[in-house]
Amino acid sequence: MMTGDWAAAVSYSGLNETGTAEWLTDQFIIPDFSTGSPFDFDAYSVSNDPDNPVWKDPNQPSNPPYSSIQNDTGWSKIDNDKLEVTIYYEVVDLDPNNGSPISFADDYGSAYVKSERYVILQTYVFRNIQTTEDITDLEFYQVMHGHPADAYSDLAGSYNTVAISDNLENYVPYDSKHQTGNFRYDITLWNNTTGAHQDYMSFSSTVAPDEIGFDEFEYPSSEMRYDIENRTLNGRTSWENDDIAGAMMWYLPDLDPNESTSITLALMYGCGEPVENSLILTKTDDIDPNYVCGVDPSDPNNNEITYTIYYANPITNTSDPDYLGTVNDVVITDYLPNGTDPCDVTASGGGTYDIFTNTATWDISTLAPGEANSVTVTIEVISAEPAGEVVNTAILTSDVGWVKAVETTDICCFGGSIIYVDDTASGSNTGLNWNDAYNDLQAALARASECTTTEIWVASGIYMPDVINGNRNISFELVDDVEIYGGFNGTETLRSERDFLKNKTVLSGDIDPDGNNDTNKIVHADSTITSSAILDGFIITDGYDGIYCDSGDPTIKNCVIADNHDDGVYCTGSNMSISWSIIKENGGDGIECSGSGKNLTVNNNIIYYNGENGIYTFYSTATIKNSMIFYNGEDGTVYTVYYGVKLENPSDNPVIRNCTIADNRSEGIYYTGSNTPDISNSIIWHNNADNGYFQLSENCPVPTYSCITDPNDPEGEDPGADEPNEETGNISANPHFAYTYPNLSDYHLHPDSPCVDAGDPCDTYDGEKDIDGDVRVLNGVDYSPDNGRVDMGADEVACDDIYNSLDRNIDAIVDIGDIIILADAWLSDPCSGNWNPDCDLQPETGDGDVDYGDFVAFGSEWLWQPCWSSSGTGVWMMMGAGGGESMMTCGASAPVAFEPVATMSLEANDGYVVDEVANQLLETQRQFKMDQLTEARNQKAYYESPTPSEPSVEEQIEQIEELLDWLYEIKDETNEDTWLSLTTTLEEMLKDLQE
Repeated sequence: MMTGDWAAAVSYSGLNETGTAEWLTDQFIIPDFSTGSPFDFDAYSVSNDPDNPVWKDPNQPSNPPYSSIQNDTGWSKIDNDKLEVTIYYEVVDLDPNNGSPISFADDYGSAYVKSERYVILQTYVFRNIQTTEDITDLEFYQVMHGHPADAYSDLAGSYNTVAISDNLENYVPYDSKHQTGNFRYDITLWNNTTGAHQDYMSFSSTVAPDEIGFDEFEYPSSEMRYDIENRTLNGRTSWENDDIAGAMMWYLPDLDPNESTSITLALMYGCGEPVENSLILTKTDDIDPNYVCGVDPSDPNNNEITYTIYYANPITNTSDPDYLGTVNDVVITDYLPNGTDPCDVTASGGGTYDIFTNTATWDISTLAPGEANSVTVTIEVISAEPAGEVVNTAILTSDVGWVKAVETTDICCFGGSIIYVDDTASGSNTGLNWNDAYNDLQAALARASECTTTEIWVASGIYMPDVINGNRNISFELVDDVEIYGGFNGTETLRSERDFLKNKTVLSGDIDPDGNNDTNKIVHADSTITSSAILDGFIITDGYDGIYCDSGDPTIKNCVIADNHDDGVYCTGSNMSISWSIIKENGGDGIECSGSGKNLTVNNNIIYYNGENGIYTFYSTATIKNSMIFYNGEDGTVYTVYYGVKLENPSDNPVIRNCTIADNRSEGIYYTGSNTPDISNSIIWHNNADNGYFQLSENCPVPTYSCITDPNDPEGEDPGADEPNEETGNISANPHFAYTYPNLSDYHLHPDSPCVDAGDPCDTYDGEKDIDGDVRVLNGVDYSPDNGRVDMGADEVACDDIYNSLDRNIDAIVDIGDIIILADAWLSDPCSGNWNPDCDLQPETGDGDVDYGDFVAFGSEWLWQPCWSSSGTGVWMMMGAGGGESMMTCGASAPVAFEPVATMSLEANDGYVVDEVANQLLETQRQFKMDQLTEARNQKAYYESPTPSEPSVEEQIEQIEELLDWLYEIKDETNEDTWLSLTTTLEEMLKDLQE
């Protein structure tokens, strides 16, 4: 009996530190696993009570199996050092034609079936075995986990109570420890595969439970949930699919030393046709079905509903098997919908309204055969979900069971054109404002498909397509003419106030979450979607495909599409546009699109570290402008070759203009077909490094006004490499990226690059911007738009201050991610194990150790940012979103993995450990010195970043004091140990300098 399918638990004050219940045995038999409970199995006994006539039916054969299983009585004992639980068992032989009623409740009401002939009584006796201490707050739980016939088909379960005649009331136990009566409080499980109930199993009590595992109407409870066989037991009303389980709990009296208390349960099985309740209960509303939208909470002239509740005891023929006679204890309870105005509820016929439970109640008392009547209740709906439903449930309870009536009324679309979503909102979940925002994006999409909605605003958080059921085939379905924006903090009144870099809004396919890519398609666009459907400001990650367009034509902006198992973006038969986005680290192609006559538009994107091609089109035609495409195709082998851009049989002439395509596994551009691409103003550099540095496939046309690696001079150092070809305008000189090769993902141009002012002078670039949001075209001398000529590549050089040697993780700011490198070499010298000469910053030639002076020299460049980041609109500033970037250690020649979350210790040899402090620093540091930075940029005060030199003592004191002021401002937002380590070190430095 003591298994995971039929299990009990207890709790009492001081049982354990967590205050939770413990199973009554440390080892289940089925399933075979340890529960970790402090209660141990002690002893047991089974026997055949000679006074109990069970198994003495003369119609039963005397030979096995019956002769070998005639035990009808037993006991078992389980205990710990304080509480002893003895369980007594007795098999009951009832009238074969009149078993104990097994009641249940489904969506229609309550009913019952009669049990089979044999029932087991099970009495738990709890005894305090301590000699001096009481046991208080004693609770007892009984759980049934059902496997009826066809165990893994559609199963159902309920808690219910029906006060009808029970054959067990008249039963006299052979062991007086068992207490009998009307076992009317039932947890029942059954098989529901064919639509007809069958194969019932139940346990019952004569004592009403204090809490139940099925939250039914007569005994509201806080739901109890347990994990048996790694399945969550349900707390839902009436129904549960697959495995099913229910529980009841009773508060038992406190026990003095050696004092006992007990409770008796009945375990039974049943089958056959249920006896339905013949009472009638119906409900209607007065909303005109011709009024299209239903009730409108925002309209005082259309927010009122009057419900009519009809009830009857219709059977008058005493010979009718459904005849009930006079029904007693009749009460009608109307559970009014949420959003009802509590000050405006009117119940007719003596009904009363309870403002605390939001229910109207009529005490009918008795209902004679043939008696029928009706009552009404009128409400005003002041809050509801637009395009949703008002659901009103009425329950009639009685001594013969209960019946239910449900009326659903449609809600009009109202509340404006913006829907709000915030997974932390705790309001009414209507999406009408930030306080009442939907917690689930799916709810907003469903409403947008019904109402005239123009925008959905989504606050920062992680949103998954299907959290409840874990269905990996569910996606976020875009809605045509609806613009979906992420990146809000949940307070904005204007879309322009959002910050999608700071307020990361994630659409995740990891529905478990267990770190795996679960969802097939995170975002889906079907054939109803046109370019007016916009997705803007999201991180889309951990799916099989990030975005899947099936003949849909969405517009994607300002998104990070990363770490998906296959393609970042996959589209077939679609005209898709994607701009100002990052597509990185997906297992397949960054973007893959197919479809004859279809177009792919890619503007101002960064596409990198994808396992296969950066962009792959098959029959569709791509237009790719102002984008960076690098380090793609690393999953390629000798048999599978991947490219920066792969164009197969385009149905029209593709365009690749002002792109930087670099360091991809194979050729930068592959082309085959009859509609040749137009390639211009691009940098196609260092692709195909393992196979001769050939930058273009054999069939690819010669680009114009582009910088292309010469396989015979891969570093672009030959004399004349920077001289444009007279026919094509192409050059093969090193493009002089801002950071020395390897470029570690930063392909901005140095101001002296030969690619500056080297693009096509005859083309037009009206309205175009480079990867940073700078205007095309700027003069390469003074960066003005006058007399300018476009630069080659994705970057239009707009200023000089583009490089700093201390920005070692190349994230466009000298900050905590860079200082941890210095901290790792702290207080070292050439004889130390953590010595790093590149961290010896002062003076210019170094002083032979890494100490306070180097820290201060580093501080002189603290929070430096490149001048191109000043506009704040470029996609480059999103490079840190959605995952860790690479970091260079002092003097290193290759990147190492680095998540931008760290805390450091500046004590000798401590190095640094991962923690949350850097996130806090990154959130605040960009505000630090912002006024000075802005002013300098407005004045075009750009300068080449020098190698740090020794500042004066006064300058060092000023810089340290400024850093300390900042640290004290963020004290409550950072890790305490890290904050203390930083401030202690700085204060010691300051003291030394002041002395």
